[in-house]
Amino acid sequence: EGMFLRHIIDITKFVNKSSLLVDGDIKLYMEPPYHPGQVTSICKKKSNCTGQGGDHELAKDAGTIQFTAGWDWMQGIPDRNTGIWDKVDIIHTHQVRIEDSYIVRTIRIVTDST
Repeated sequence: EGMFLRHIIDITKFVNKSSLLVDGDIKLYMEPPYHPGQVTSICKKKSNCTGQGGDHELAKDAGTIQFTAGWDWMQGIPDRNTGIWDKVDIIHTHQVRIEDSYIVRTIRIVTDST
């Protein structure tokens, strides 16, 4: 849950072993959120309307950026900005890969009591 999720996708089967290049195109398919709701323009014909379609369905899976589900100053976006946000890297690795490690160092202080 949340936004800016990281994904690692193994594309080994699409890589030419001799040239280490991808054969053909790599296409990513993204599905929209589960609660499409109604955008504000549809909602304007109803009473008690809000920028989130009047029923707040748009906000159920809007993530951290709630305004993409609509606000009083912005129409809701049905897919809540679904898609690639930043760069896509293709990385060649061997058998071991350590990513996003978190290290805590503990220092034990020994004092001389003599």
